[in-house]
Amino acid sequence: MNISFQLNGKQVQADIMPHLRCTEVLRETFHCFSLRCRCDNSDCGSCMILVDKNPVYACLMAAFELQNHEVWTIEGISEQDGFHDIVAGFHRANAQLCIHCAPARALATQALLEQSLNPTWKQLTDTAMSVNCGCTSLPCIIRAITCAARERARRQNAK
Repeated sequence: MNISFQLNGKQVQADIMPHLRCTEVLRETFHCFSLRCRCDNSDCGSCMILVDKNPVYACLMAAFELQNHEVWTIEGISEQDGFHDIVAGFHRANAQLCIHCAPARALATQALLEQSLNPTWKQLTDTAMSVNCGCTSLPCIIRAITCAARERARRQNAK
């Protein structure tokens, strides 16, 4: 089965087996190794990707569903100007993330910042809880996302 989609700003295509999940195709075919495959049932959230700017757990999505969509992983987001806002926000909040959750938390934050630079408490907590990892406390993650939103707003207002 041939699929075609946009990955990190580039049009790509692949010949895949219909039973494969996004995690398998993105890691093995396109070398997006930031995707973690820890639980295979969305409990951890480490496999998060952005599909049409929305956070999606890649372990639950069949790869053929990527057809004609825009997909972003941390490999692509980290090359954009706005990524620095996320890094600066997490640094300012002293959020020390582990290698397992950092990419997914950055993608979840990016998705939220695309929606609002002044997120509600519910948006902040939903975003913070979308990745389940005990390396950093939930209040620290919420503070980091808030700082990232401020950084993004400051940068955009300076233009």
